[in-house]
Amino acid sequence: ARRLITPLFAGLMECDPDRIWTFEKFFHEVNKITNKRCLHFFSVSSGSTVHVYIDRTDKLAKLQEVIAAETDIRASNQLLLFDNNFFSNAISPLQAISTYPETSVKNPVYIFWKEGNEYQKMPMIDLPPFPQFTTAVTLDNDAAVAKISCGIVYLSQRNGQDLAQRHLSFSSAISAYITILSKDIEDLRKYIGLFNATVEETGERLKQVVDSHELVTNMLTLVLMGANNVPDDVQEIQEELKELVSNQEETYEEMKTAVDQLKNYIEEYHQKVIMEKELNNRWRVIATYKDKEKLDSRLDSLTRNVREVWESFRRNKTLKRLSFNDEQIHKFDRTKLSDNCKKAQSFYDFTRTQTQAVYKNFQEWFNLACKIRFRLMKIESQVTNQVDKQSAISKEMSKSSQLYTKKVQQLLGRIQGLVGENGPIENGKEEEEIVPEPEQDICGPGQLVADGPMSSLDLSLNDTSSITEY
Repeated sequence: ARRLITPLFAGLMECDPDRIWTFEKFFHEVNKITNKRCLHFFSVSSGSTVHVYIDRTDKLAKLQEVIAAETDIRASNQLLLFDNNFFSNAISPLQAISTYPETSVKNPVYIFWKEGNEYQKMPMIDLPPFPQFTTAVTLDNDAAVAKISCGIVYLSQRNGQDLAQRHLSFSSAISAYITILSKDIEDLRKYIGLFNATVEETGERLKQVVDSHELVTNMLTLVLMGANNVPDDVQEIQEELKELVSNQEETYEEMKTAVDQLKNYIEEYHQKVIMEKELNNRWRVIATYKDKEKLDSRLDSLTRNVREVWESFRRNKTLKRLSFNDEQIHKFDRTKLSDNCKKAQSFYDFTRTQTQAVYKNFQEWFNLACKIRFRLMKIESQVTNQVDKQSAISKEMSKSSQLYTKKVQQLLGRIQGLVGENGPIENGKEEEEIVPEPEQDICGPGQLVADGPMSSLDLSLNDTSSITEY
């Protein structure tokens, strides 16, 4: 409001005749101000109420610019809450201000900051000192003192009620923040639960791969049983299959451990924040301001008594002279007015001290709440990383399964080639080749033919280099 009223007064008090506003200009500007929409905000960073006057056709972006000018919280760092929900859920970015929900001092939009705890000094108003009565009774002077005192008491009442409302606004803002925090915990808990089910499904797929690998390994063991020398390429394919399955198991175990840890973290926050209501209980313990209604009634009583004295002094002023009894009553009212002024000052100081204590306690509470929120954001970021990792593992598992199948086919093909070269395998032994007896030439006693069939038979029986047992 200040940025609208300042140019208005500047135009009215201008001394330069060329720059003085005309009546048409003045009423035009006043009409523009009265046609603006007033939205009520409460900034928790300063503990103050902010009244924003803005054109009814403006949008959310313009509103956040005005809020940034009033609170020094840039638009990207503003967290706006309304009715225990995000303000953005009640409106749309392109929605006109004129269609926004109604706000009030008791039901404002709460302004938090998303990053950091940059607290500002809470604005406080100091009461002017109460005037003192002179020793002698002077009707004119007493009426003037009573009038000023009455105004200061009214000021203390208004400021005291404003400070009391700040405490209620702090409590309402905390309630809204806890609601949002609890909703974030529930959503993240549900998200982790769904993701954990996906991880378990991935584990089942991996288990099937491991079981298939064990089955293939057992089959290869039976096929190659009894072989003296397994070819190098067969051993190499076996090692590749083993390494392929081992890498997938290690990656999955790392991901499963990380997800289980994140699940434990979110369950712990769910237990403390939602089930045990630790943040609610902590605020109830540290909140110190109490009995607002009782304080308001006492301030109303003081204000009423002071006004009655002032009205009495104003009537006495017109009489110019009082009777003895009226003068004694006047002196009594002077003492009564002084006592009520001291009580008003005492009540205002009490309210101010209590509100400052509430603001300090709020900073302590909000630091804890921010830590929880930042940890939730970190958990969410880690879950997102694990989701990407799981997606990569799933794709890699599909590729690995295709590669695994290809390797197994190569291995089986190699074994079939070995079996084809060396004949069928039965019970781990190669069938003996039946060699027919060669016909012998008729020679003399003790004579052999060097290049005859006998020499060929001896070679085939003695040369066993081509026989391989399985």
